[in-house]
Amino acid sequence: MNTTKLEKELKILSPDQRKAVESTNNYLRIVAGAGAGKTTTMAMRIVYLLSKGVQPKEIASFTFTERAAQNMKNRIYEKINKIEPELCKHLGDMYIGTIHAFCFEMLQDHFGFGNHDVLDENEEMASMLRHGWGFGLGKNGRYTQNCETFLRSISVVYDELILLDDLKQKEPVFFRQFQKYENHLDEHKLLTFSRLICLILSKLKSDYEPLSYIKHLIVDEYQDINKAQEELIKIIGKKASVYVVGDPRQCIYQWRGSNDESFDNFLQYFKKSQMVTIPENRRSATEIVKNANYFANTLKEKYEPLTATRQDSGNVIKLQFEDPDNEAELIINEIKRLVEIEKKC
Repeated sequence: MNTTKLEKELKILSPDQRKAVESTNNYLRIVAGAGAGKTTTMAMRIVYLLSKGVQPKEIASFTFTERAAQNMKNRIYEKINKIEPELCKHLGDMYIGTIHAFCFEMLQDHFGFGNHDVLDENEEMASMLRHGWGFGLGKNGRYTQNCETFLRSISVVYDELILLDDLKQKEPVFFRQFQKYENHLDEHKLLTFSRLICLILSKLKSDYEPLSYIKHLIVDEYQDINKAQEELIKIIGKKASVYVVGDPRQCIYQWRGSNDESFDNFLQYFKKSQMVTIPENRRSATEIVKNANYFANTLKEKYEPLTATRQDSGNVIKLQFEDPDNEAELIINEIKRLVEIEKKC
């Protein structure tokens, strides 16, 4: 790879970003606050690995959404095209996408699930409303609510890796309903997001070979993973380097099972891991950064405060609404107003 062009791209990074990109440690935890340029850092980390001779097929990168995955792919392609255009034709060998999509591919390619489909959350709810009577969910007249509660409970079982023997002993009625639900999915060759990860974990216990090609794993938004996802990352990390990026101060998915404790557990599980903090905020004005730091200081875990790189002070305004519809209407109108101002400029 053209080292002169690579060095030119590396010089664009801040000292902290560059430290995160060029680390030779097998296990790395990056604390990257809002506006810290974490996508650029992760993309450059992958570019740097490729510059050291790592093959694209040996790299896997987990993102929280497909949109984030596409953004990452675009960044990597843009950088590689500047440095070593010939390598672009091989970038398709690298996995960049969500954990769920990764697990589905693994199940299809290696464990005989090629004829299965995955239900998204809306499809899963629609299916439950059609078939929930057969699982005994319509006995008290609150059928829709029962179906919603049942699906949330199932997700907890999968996401928290609850042992079925414990479930059978402590909640025998729910256990029987759970079994009926899984039999229904198997009969119709259907999978769900939560079940994907549990299935791949069970398969990998007896056959790790399908993962053996991964030498480097990069995980975005690590503060938002759940126990099952954490376990998959640990399994991959037994034979691959693991590079995680996140910010527990931005953990917003606890209601869906995410556990920001995984962020701290990383340092305990991977004993020789390195921690790098990228404190720069390139996105927000100084008053916003100041208030974000003030709020972060009220949290249990303390992390290095953000530092604003923009010079403008900006404004922070507190508004309260009794009606969420009024709040939403004001936000929509404000966005429209700012769009119109931008058009005129």
